[in-house]
Amino acid sequence: MCVEKFKRCLFLFLFFFCAFILRAQTTETLHIKKDLFLIYFFQKGVKSDTVLKNKTDLFYLLVPDSLMGHVSVFVENGLLRLTENDSLVRLVYLQGLNYESVYRKEEPGNDNVKLQRRDLKSWINGTPSVDIENRLVIRIVDHRGNKPIVENTFYYKD
Repeated sequence: MCVEKFKRCLFLFLFFFCAFILRAQTTETLHIKKDLFLIYFFQKGVKSDTVLKNKTDLFYLLVPDSLMGHVSVFVENGLLRLTENDSLVRLVYLQGLNYESVYRKEEPGNDNVKLQRRDLKSWINGTPSVDIENRLVIRIVDHRGNKPIVENTFYYKD
């Protein structure tokens, strides 16, 4: 009789304990909102302030679609060139020249609107105000407020 009571008490204790544990560990859901106003510009591979030709001259440039029509990239003593990857650019050292790059909508040959894409177009934008040899300055500017978003200085080595 006493053993039966003990088993029943043990069963009730385990039942309530399990019910409490299962109730206490509810699953939480995290909601992460994608920020449509962040621009990413960073060096591929090892990060440093020095750009070595054909070694550390690749950079990721990620501009959201919502900002592509409002952003310009200015490079003192250099040029950004697209690679086969649309988010990867090569920083080319061109002493004494400034370049400006913008995203332009490129229309496809047919009428399919979904095939529209934006390409990075560049052109010469004068000469640097202070020509410091082997220095590259990248400035990303938002035209809506005419304010710089990102500004980085790198030093070039062959």
